[in-house]
Amino acid sequence: MKIAVIHNLPSGGAKVVLYWFVKILKNNHLIDEYCLSTSERKFYNLSEMVNKTYIFSYTQTKKFKTILWRFNFVLNFLDLFRLNRIYKEIAKKVDVEGYDVVLMTHDRFIQTPSCLRYLKTPTLYYCHEPFSKFYRKHKKESIRKLTLPSFSQLYDKTLKWIDKSNIKFAQKILVNSKNTKENCKKAYGIESKVCYQGVNTDIFRPLNNVGTNSIRAIEEENFVLSVGALDPVKGHDFIIRALGKIDKEIRPSLKIVYERTTEGYKEHLSKFAKKQDVRVHFLCRISSGELINLYNKAKFLICAQYNEPFGRTPLEAMACEIPVIAVNEGGFKETILHKKTGLLVKRDINELCNAINMLLCSPKKRKEYGKNGRKYILDNWTWESAAKKLETYLYQVSEGGKGV
Repeated sequence: MKIAVIHNLPSGGAKVVLYWFVKILKNNHLIDEYCLSTSERKFYNLSEMVNKTYIFSYTQTKKFKTILWRFNFVLNFLDLFRLNRIYKEIAKKVDVEGYDVVLMTHDRFIQTPSCLRYLKTPTLYYCHEPFSKFYRKHKKESIRKLTLPSFSQLYDKTLKWIDKSNIKFAQKILVNSKNTKENCKKAYGIESKVCYQGVNTDIFRPLNNVGTNSIRAIEEENFVLSVGALDPVKGHDFIIRALGKIDKEIRPSLKIVYERTTEGYKEHLSKFAKKQDVRVHFLCRISSGELINLYNKAKFLICAQYNEPFGRTPLEAMACEIPVIAVNEGGFKETILHKKTGLLVKRDINELCNAINMLLCSPKKRKEYGKNGRKYILDNWTWESAAKKLETYLYQVSEGGKGV
């Protein structure tokens, strides 16, 4: 097939997913990339794999920070108008080039791209989650205190309308988990199909060992890991609070790996960690090799994100043969096997403390969960099987079918 891939993604899990899908699909199909200049191109760069890359210039208008900030309301609407015009241009270009199918994922500004409105070419939309600004439940009070004031209600309503109306134009919608499928049904009133992601087990693996049943050879260090943007929705503060209740003699430090941050939140976490007497190290935009090294050295990974749609980090950690402790919410319920590859806990400080204590005090359990996790990933979560399923859906859409 001749496939057009359209995206405007920041760095993060969605871009990683698109990268691996393209990497595998390119072996049997011709793929061109269409992206906006605002996409994070250096992070998991697709251009080195695709046939051609078309970049469409777009920049958001610089906003006022002085007394004139009220005029930002007008500038925001102008940005939406310009973005819509660019997506119309992309759709026209794609239709002229004669692709069999379009694979599209979300836009960093409006979630569901307006390009869907204008495309005549059959299109498959891979939705990672409904627009989190409007549909994801989290600690809203904390976020209001730590971020700049939100746009006006009218602008928010416009964004929500654009997102909800755009998604109706997709021939088929795929989602990353059963959790996201349910959320999309509630948010948009649409049906979707689950197409799980994968993990590269040749890259994410126990270091110095290659075999399926290998045990980590690198010596553990006394720290635990949390991976995710510095944003209240990622739950880093919940982890810090729990670690602060662990006995000082065994209390591990916390290493937080992140790609982007909410303004002021790093400083907030630093102050909060100091108050809880927890040592925190912030690691920004590290390489895959550095991340894998951290997975191998950590005692375990802790995931405390609020209603995470899917969550890739548990898969990566388990592939590296380390256990995972996660809140029993969102996509984590679909990826972690409780008391087999890790522990699922309620969003309760005491429950998280108990889980942390149990794994800290039991090297045998950590090794058991780690070994189980590696095997579980090899058996169930490969990119090859994920891409094969995506390919099947792409064929269906290209042939004009919405059904499965």
